[in-house]
Amino acid sequence: MNPTAMEVIWRSWLHSLSHVKHSKKEPIKVLKRKDVEKLFRQ
Repeated sequence: MNPTAMEVIWRSWLHSLSHVKHSKKEPIKVLKRKDVEKLFRQ
């Protein structure tokens, strides 16, 4: 897996975390560990 793809995933993950903090009305959209591992295997 190249660093750029990993960076994109990391940024989108951080973005989803910050998004959850700002909007408490929406359900939590945090990536689960299985999802992260699945992405890293691709």
